[in-house]
Amino acid sequence: MKTFLELLYAGKEQCEPGHAFGPAVRPHYLLHFILEGRGKYQTAQGTFHLRKGQAFLIKPGEITYYAAERREPWRYCWIGIGGSSAQEIIESCDFGSEGYIYEGTQENEIEKLAERIVDLFQDYEQNELEILGDLYHLFARFRKKEKSAQTNTEQQYLEKAYEYIRNNYSYPVKISGIARYIGIDRSYLYKLMMEELQMAPQQYLIEYRLNRAKEMLKNDQMTVTEIAYSCGFKDAPSFCRHFKKRNGITPKQYRKNGNKSSV
Repeated sequence: MKTFLELLYAGKEQCEPGHAFGPAVRPHYLLHFILEGRGKYQTAQGTFHLRKGQAFLIKPGEITYYAAERREPWRYCWIGIGGSSAQEIIESCDFGSEGYIYEGTQENEIEKLAERIVDLFQDYEQNELEILGDLYHLFARFRKKEKSAQTNTEQQYLEKAYEYIRNNYSYPVKISGIARYIGIDRSYLYKLMMEELQMAPQQYLIEYRLNRAKEMLKNDQMTVTEIAYSCGFKDAPSFCRHFKKRNGITPKQYRKNGNKSSV
């Protein structure tokens, strides 16, 4: 099974006082989650003194060193990350200004999730899909918070609206559902699409469905009724009515003419 993100290995340990590893390099990304105690972590960027609730990132090819405190040695779990999207996903996460340390939360949700991943990985009858689901969930919690004052926010709303329609046009789509998916008011979505396309959301949805229907009419194996349902129309008469209004001819005439409508 090919994946964009892969769990290479995982484990956990209660370290002995002063237990250390390195200086050494790793061939992949490695994350340590501190569950108890304290220790230090050294990279080319400096030395970080860490405690329970924090996590530290080891990047591939970089020389690092880490050691448990003698008086309060840490207990941690770790996960090794690979996959074609590992770097992109890691770089989208919040590991502080230096790019190595995650500060954690009071609820310790991420630490609990990391421990669960380790336990699943060590289970003899492990479920690969369950592990991957938790892994993506883990990195979703790591994601950086988007800045509220972005100049391209409106364009992002529109792109999400177009994406939603592309993925759901064959279903009974409601404009209120699109707006809810994006996280904005329906009237605001109407305003954005009118400014961008001079077209209301409902009109854009119908246009998209009709364009998809034109493509499907090139397939002589599909009936007009099958195409109507496949493109999200409630029935064939409704589809034909919209199609003729937009193109001046019926779907059957469009197909008969060799798909050479001037519209």
